[in-house]
Amino acid sequence: AMSQCEAFGLQPAQAAAQVAQVIGVVNTWRAHFESVGVSASDLNSLAERLDGEDLLSQRWAFDASEYQRAPPKRKPTSPFRRA
Repeated sequence: AMSQCEAFGLQPAQAAAQVAQVIGVVNTWRAHFESVGVSASDLNSLAERLDGEDLLSQRWAFDASEYQRAPPKRKPTSPFRRA
């Protein structure tokens, strides 16, 4: 998601904030589904997908602050400099 943020008109910091917001919502899925009466067997089935090793580890590992800093400035190069 982050690698394509500029295709959606977002700077990395803006995209990271959106990703963090989505993660916050997804992390509450079980409580919400329980509150509306989803059965235990359906919750367990959903948990295998939503809280499976890959997706859960991605949610835990995401750190929006990594995208808050400005990109390093490049030193300007002269068009007359030989390589």
